[in-house]
Amino acid sequence: MLETIVDTHSAILNDLAIAWIDSGAQAVSITDSQGCIIAQWPLLTLAGCSDLCAPIQLHGHSIGALHIWGKFELPVAMRLSADAQFLSSIVALESELAEMTTDVIDQQDQLMALHQLAQTTRVDNDIRQNLTNLARITAHLLKTETAFMVLQADGQAPLPVVYPTEDWPSAMWQALIQELEHRSNKNQWLLHENDALLHKLTIPVRNLLVKKIAVRPGISLILGAANKMAGDFYAPDLKLFSTIAEPAGANLENAILQQEILNQTRIQTEMELAKQVQMRLLPQHTPELPELELAAQSLPAFDVGGDYYDFILGQGNLLTFTLSDVSGKGMPAALLMTMLRTVLRGKAKEMTVAAPEELLGVTNESLYDDFSEVDMFATVFIGQYNYDQHILYYANDGHAPVIYRPAAGPAVLLPADAPPLGVLPISLAERQMIAFQPGDLLVVTSDGFSEAERCDAEMFGYDRLLQLIDQLVALPAEAMMKSMFSAIQNFSGEHPQSDDQTVLILRRRD
Repeated sequence: MLETIVDTHSAILNDLAIAWIDSGAQAVSITDSQGCIIAQWPLLTLAGCSDLCAPIQLHGHSIGALHIWGKFELPVAMRLSADAQFLSSIVALESELAEMTTDVIDQQDQLMALHQLAQTTRVDNDIRQNLTNLARITAHLLKTETAFMVLQADGQAPLPVVYPTEDWPSAMWQALIQELEHRSNKNQWLLHENDALLHKLTIPVRNLLVKKIAVRPGISLILGAANKMAGDFYAPDLKLFSTIAEPAGANLENAILQQEILNQTRIQTEMELAKQVQMRLLPQHTPELPELELAAQSLPAFDVGGDYYDFILGQGNLLTFTLSDVSGKGMPAALLMTMLRTVLRGKAKEMTVAAPEELLGVTNESLYDDFSEVDMFATVFIGQYNYDQHILYYANDGHAPVIYRPAAGPAVLLPADAPPLGVLPISLAERQMIAFQPGDLLVVTSDGFSEAERCDAEMFGYDRLLQLIDQLVALPAEAMMKSMFSAIQNFSGEHPQSDDQTVLILRRRD
């Protein structure tokens, strides 16, 4: 530092030296703490030691000396001492200025780092990367060898991140935090080198600063800084640490929220795709047959559902149609519905004669183990219409309501004669037969129709459904189907749809 001051204050020092030479001094010099000359007036070779010298000091320590050559009395020595003190004051001022400059630079670095902290955690939604950024900036601001972050959530394993990456045992985190929390109910701890807990750790830690902040209910963040590079942690470090912690917790909560939104968006997108796939698996058009009117539609209660209907044109002038309702709702029901569709379609296309009970038996045998594994079942109605003989054959594994409305009589329920598919290893359904006359009508719905509720918890019920069919019997099949959905919606009012609603209508033309 003394050499720098000699360079920056050369004019003042030159005037001081000239004043001494004018007073009779042979030479003036300034030496550093090792006695080496760093400035001299005039430039000549000096022999021996100076006649008088006075120390130049900084904070009570000598960093050099002011020398003169020549024989002088006591007042001159006092003058030399005063000049040396003058130089010492210049050194002190320069030192303070340098420290202030360093402090300003450090504060600027801290502000920039805090800004970087806010920017980084604001734009980065990756939780682990977010924690890494927090640890890196914390180590930089507090000037520590290591910083770490631990995200703790109820019911989940802690997520620790260390900067720079070190092999710190995972068991250390829980033991450390638990030990600190047992000591007091504070959320910030400062451990010095002689603390007993530091000696228990399996990592080299001289000092440790730890803070715990609540991010949201059930989620907390542990911030830590270890091994201060210069000395120990002091009050400014604690204040800065708190300054880091507050925005870190808020920004981390924002990152978690953004991650949750992204996850929900991804799930919603996947569910929407699943809904599109499921709806594409249902018939997009009903078969066009000269003797039959056909109509069908399904309205899931959620994005995807467990209701399924199908029309399959097979061999031997045979139309197979089915409506099933898988227990439960949502994705599990939709997956089993897809399996049921695959088996039914594959077996139905191979059939040349009507045997709905055999189709149910083969399907039950194929899927029984899968349904039992997930403790689910499906009600299944299968009809097969021979449009040469005008005979409707059907079999029913637990499905209701199935409504037959003859042209010359009121609507009646056709009860199931077997438990749902997947309940027993074999299907007990038997083949039933109806001589289907012109004007006869068959309506198969899922229980989402009969069990539709109003806000007072009253259900639509079978009686209303039978009356509705009698009221709408004169309408074409497509118009009847739309009117049935409208009637259910008007009945339910503001009560949300709680179950999938599916209807299939078959009518023989007059």
